[in-house]
Amino acid sequence: MATLQFGLKTQGTDFFGRPAEWGEYAIHIQCPWRIVRGDRIMVGSSDLYYPAGYENEKEEIPPGFDWDRDPNRRDELLRSLFDDGKRNFIVQAVEAGMAGAVRISMSDNLSLDIFPNDSLSHEHWRLLQPGNDERHFVVSARGIEAGSR
Repeated sequence: MATLQFGLKTQGTDFFGRPAEWGEYAIHIQCPWRIVRGDRIMVGSSDLYYPAGYENEKEEIPPGFDWDRDPNRRDELLRSLFDDGKRNFIVQAVEAGMAGAVRISMSDNLSLDIFPNDSLSHEHWRLLQPGNDERHFVVSARGIEAGSR
């Protein structure tokens, strides 16, 4: 699952008591997504399955590479794009598409595209306000629903 934060930042502690920072809104994505600039994909959900530093499709993925344990391309590209959390982008528009797709246009000519790609009833993505007890906006193949917290 990918989690992106939007809006004003709040500081506090996480579940483990460590210092943490979160946005006014969060989107949790469990389907394909990508961040594009113009017609170039800057980072996409499937970059997760390649090791950090992987640049050439002709390269072999090292045996034993575990994307959940080892540094991966997606995390590396996100860190670079957001300058390790020091760089922010301003949401300029949100455009709903068909069947749960959405495009969030941001400053610096960036867009986050979310595109559910199966017909199963599981959750594709949700929008929520961290720390708020309001119901979440949840999108699945069944459509839009007010999900649990």
